[in-house]
Amino acid sequence: MAPSDWTRIQQGFENPREVRTHDAGITLMDVGYRAIRADRLAVYGKNGKAGIIIAKTQQYYIIGTYDSGMFASIAAEAVEKLADYLRKKNK
Repeated sequence: MAPSDWTRIQQGFENPREVRTHDAGITLMDVGYRAIRADRLAVYGKNGKAGIIIAKTQQYYIIGTYDSGMFASIAAEAVEKLADYLRKKNK
């Protein structure tokens, strides 16, 4: 992951409105994603039929991706459940 990718992800959590309205959204490993949802706990991005889900806990960022052969809802559920578990453990 490039340092600029990491910075943009962190900024997305600090200022969710900007990442939602910014044309570039977020980038991960040279793939740009248009942010379709962003708040202080999660950022969802889409690129065609592929996408990214990033959830934040106290200590970690959980990043999951999916492609056209996967259901976005399954990927989101997996990332969000892991994030919820870590939040309950104060991690």
